Amino acid sequence: MRSLLTKTSMILLIAIAFSFSAFAQYSPTKLMYSGVSPADPVTNCPFAITINATDNSGVPQDVDTDTEVAILQYWGNGTLAGTFVQTMYAGTHSVTFDDITYTAVEGVLIKFQPISGMALDSSKQIVNIKQGPVTAKILDVYNKAYVNVTNHTFTVRALNSDGNPNMYYDGYDVELKMVSGPGNFVGTTVETAMNGVAIFDNLAFDTPGNYVFTATVPGLADPMSVTVMVYAVPTFTELIVPQYIKGVGTYPGNGRTPQYALVRFSNLQANTEYSFITTGMDVADVPTSYVGAGNNFFYDYTNDSYTYNSSMGNLNNASTRSTFKTGSGQTTKDIWVNLVPTSDSKFDEGNSVVWCVYLGNEFGDQISRNTTTNTSFSIKYGTSTNDATGLYDYNSRVTEKHYLVFKDMYGVTLTAAIVQDDGAYLGQGPYFYSEIDNSETGWGTFLPNNLSSGLGSIVEYDKNGQELYTWTDTDGIWAGVNTINPYKGATGINFQTPHVTFSNLTSGQSLCNEGSFDFVWDYSGVSTLTIQVSVDLGETWTTIVAGYPAAEGHYNWLIQRTTYSDKELMFRIYSDEHPEVNEYLDGVNIFDTPEIDHFSKGEVYCIGTEVTIEVVAEGTGIQYQWYRDGVLMPGENLPYLYWESISYSNTGIYHCVITGGAGCADVETDGIVVYVARETAIAKQPQAMFVNLGASAFLEVDPAANGIPVEYKYYYQWYANGIAMVDDARIQGTNSRKLIFNSTVFADLNKEYSCKVSALCGIAYSDTVSLVQTDISIVTQPQDQRFCAGEDVTFNATVQNNKNLDVKYFWYKGQNRLVNLNNKISGANTTTLTIYNIQESDMGSYSLVVEIIGETYNYKSMSAFLFVVTPPVITFQSEDLTIEENSPINLEVKYRTTTTQNLISWKKDGADLGVSTAQYYKASASTDDAGYYICTIQNECGIAESNPIKVNVTIPGITGVEEVVAGEVLLSAPQPNPASDFAQISYNLPAQTAVTFTVTDMFGKTIATFEQNEMNAGVYQFNLNVKDLNITSGIYFINLRTNFGITSQKLIVLE
Repeated sequence: MRSLLTKTSMILLIAIAFSFSAFAQYSPTKLMYSGVSPADPVTNCPFAITINATDNSGVPQDVDTDTEVAILQYWGNGTLAGTFVQTMYAGTHSVTFDDITYTAVEGVLIKFQPISGMALDSSKQIVNIKQGPVTAKILDVYNKAYVNVTNHTFTVRALNSDGNPNMYYDGYDVELKMVSGPGNFVGTTVETAMNGVAIFDNLAFDTPGNYVFTATVPGLADPMSVTVMVYAVPTFTELIVPQYIKGVGTYPGNGRTPQYALVRFSNLQANTEYSFITTGMDVADVPTSYVGAGNNFFYDYTNDSYTYNSSMGNLNNASTRSTFKTGSGQTTKDIWVNLVPTSDSKFDEGNSVVWCVYLGNEFGDQISRNTTTNTSFSIKYGTSTNDATGLYDYNSRVTEKHYLVFKDMYGVTLTAAIVQDDGAYLGQGPYFYSEIDNSETGWGTFLPNNLSSGLGSIVEYDKNGQELYTWTDTDGIWAGVNTINPYKGATGINFQTPHVTFSNLTSGQSLCNEGSFDFVWDYSGVSTLTIQVSVDLGETWTTIVAGYPAAEGHYNWLIQRTTYSDKELMFRIYSDEHPEVNEYLDGVNIFDTPEIDHFSKGEVYCIGTEVTIEVVAEGTGIQYQWYRDGVLMPGENLPYLYWESISYSNTGIYHCVITGGAGCADVETDGIVVYVARETAIAKQPQAMFVNLGASAFLEVDPAANGIPVEYKYYYQWYANGIAMVDDARIQGTNSRKLIFNSTVFADLNKEYSCKVSALCGIAYSDTVSLVQTDISIVTQPQDQRFCAGEDVTFNATVQNNKNLDVKYFWYKGQNRLVNLNNKISGANTTTLTIYNIQESDMGSYSLVVEIIGETYNYKSMSAFLFVVTPPVITFQSEDLTIEENSPINLEVKYRTTTTQNLISWKKDGADLGVSTAQYYKASASTDDAGYYICTIQNECGIAESNPIKVNVTIPGITGVEEVVAGEVLLSAPQPNPASDFAQISYNLPAQTAVTFTVTDMFGKTIATFEQNEMNAGVYQFNLNVKDLNITSGIYFINLRTNFGITSQKLIVLE
């Protein structure tokens, strides 16, 4: 029993111990730090600290009574703030302090301790505090929004002092607050900040008007408010939708061709950028969210250009969306949209395609989805009735990036096209479109084949949808291009957009009438044209030319002077078929070119007289400018110059430049010489002259005429002893400035001679002079001489010395005084000069000078010329010549001699050829012309003879032999050669012939002749006994004469 009690007691003790142990293990014993939120708390911004009640193992355990827990700053340099006491309620094990802030960047030691309730141990924890933001800002707000359309993404940012977001500012809820506005926010107004940034990407406004809002940013003052203007969504209107669209956009295949429509957006915001894309869809797709199909040319308003990248439009991608911008105050905008149909089934043949235009803001955020009510019927290129035919123009002359709308006879829009170069390259169209793509002013589109009346009109629009111009046609045939039921398929029609303009005439232009004006024009799609001019601002028109073929390209208009000058003119040029195709020009002026009728001629004027020089000219708006000696005369702009009393200072060469309008070429007068002459005076008086009886003499006078024009006339009259003289056989010049006595006689001596000089400005008389017989007379003059070189020559003169004066004699050659030289010159100081062995260098003029000792004058004989004739010397001769039969013979020698009086002759083989020039020429040689030619030149002083020139005449086609002559006679060279005893010569005869050998020397002289009589064809030997010839060493020729001609071989003989 005792044992049992003991066992029972032990079990009870164990149970009590276990129970106590379990209580200690599952009951909280202390407070422990659980964590902080955010993970990196920052200064001055609230953060949360969570405290758990845990057992000794650190496992959270619920408290069994309400327990107040406090936190306090145990250590740190900053200030801890917030709610420091929280209640941990019974049955819970944690409590969170969620509004704690701290002011310093450091690790702050925080203590956690119970205040009431369960007795729990306290604990401490270091919490690291990062630098917090200093301000908050709302950024990137797009202040242009639309009702119930999500506005562009913007942010609220907690910023450091450097303006960057605070990377530790995480987990804080940022809430937008409305400050003012007519409506409410739509969408998400609270976003959690991450790395200092809260992103708002789902915010809209429900009512139009101005909205002002800010944000609540925990730990920071509210940021500065922002304003957004909210507008009603823009309205969409379709203006032009083409009836057809080129579908079946396979490539390669039927090819792609863009099509264009004009739409209008109203209620836009002024001065705002928008984006848009265009797609195509079925009517059934309109109420759905289907995006659409097809590609776009993307337009960028900033560079006014298109791009194409084979992509479907996407507002969110800047490279696949188009843009435009409204102007200041502009709220409505017409824009051209386009579709490039692809292989998508929406563009299958026969489908009706709805145009869907997506409008976005400048960031590509969608504002609206808009669809047309009119559709475009999808057709393909082909030659059947339901197909289409391409239509294109390589050079339309229409402004680039304008649009053309093509209509039928009823005004229905068929298709549209843009005028190239639009900046984009499709590269996927049919051949004709590839040809016009990027081609300046080219365009390409298509027409339906079932166009029974043809193309009725073409309307030009600018890029803003403004209608500019309309071309119309009544029969569908445009300048010969037939558009009725075309049936050409992708081959297309090369259309020419009607156009005609002046190429060399513009409004306001001034033309210079030089007798005609050549109108030049640029044209396209015009067969004939008319050009007209109006002088009354378009009230009436005068036709210059009508019905003129445009292809001529120009027309030369003959302009009658004065008819159109001094008038403001209008011109027009237009197509006869399409008169609306025209160009009007106004403000054109025609200036008649200045023309000079006459002007004053140069004159000599007497000082003090009244003088006028003038020019008479006509032209439009002409002006005058006078020049003197090439220098402009300021203010002299009248058609004349006037001097009331002219003076020497007015002497000069004057000319006038006449200038017309319109840049017409100036004209100017020739130089008008104005010479102001003094009274007639004599500058050079006649001088007394000592003469020999029988010799010539003269008296002369010069007026003071320096600078006076040659046309100024002086008149002369010579007097002898006061009696006017007249010309006779012996005396001339009685009415000129020089009086000449051809042979002086005794009666001429000692008379008083004078000259009266008359001119415009008066009369002057010369001094009186006389002719006086000289003391010395050269009675016999030396005579010209002609001698051969090497001979002696003598010049003689006879001198009469009436007063036995002391004189000296000197002979001169030219200006050089001669002296006696042994064996060369004698008598250099006498009246007889002898020159020995004269040479060419002695040729020249010789004269005798008689010097009177003690006087300052002398007497000179007339000059006598010595001509030295040199014998001819050959300086060049032609080389030996071998030519073919019928070729020309051209032989020449050159020679030197002082005389041209030479006899020239040519001989062949000693026979005179009758040629008297230094060149022998025969146009066509025969075999008879073979032989030796010598030229001889001979004059009065000698003879020269050329070396023999050997001429061989060959038969064409015979080669491989040493010598060939007429026919086929072959003559071999002598063997041996040189020879002193015997020489053997082989020769070949082609047929029976007479044969003769001759031996001649170098001058053609025959030494010996050997007759061989008739010989048959064959090869023979001719043996020559050289010794029997009795000839000296030298060069000789062996000549073979046959019925076929002569051929020769050279033989050198050595004694």
